[in-house]
Amino acid sequence: MKEVITTDRVKQSNQVRALVEQSNRILDEVVGSSGPGVTAVWDQEEDGNGRREVVLKLRDWTGEVTTRLAPEDLKNPAQMRWRLYGLWGDLLQIRSHKQLEELQKAEGG
Repeated sequence: MKEVITTDRVKQSNQVRALVEQSNRILDEVVGSSGPGVTAVWDQEEDGNGRREVVLKLRDWTGEVTTRLAPEDLKNPAQMRWRLYGLWGDLLQIRSHKQLEELQKAEGG
């Protein structure tokens, strides 16, 4: 990936930081060779019920996608792989639409 940003809120908890680091290794595998232009931002927030959750944003030149993860999700590598593939697929879909728009503009239509 181009850049991985981990906010101070994530770094405050050793447990959450370790889970994010583990999940980021999975994300690297998921994104693979298509990742050099992608930035990942890992943050931690409270949901509407006061529970802590990890927020992951992926962005590139075409757009941004976001997912919210319960700490329990990060503890399950198989679950994380599935969630990260879904998020990555969402960004690839945005990328594909953007590239198609640019191609249509270049063709005059």
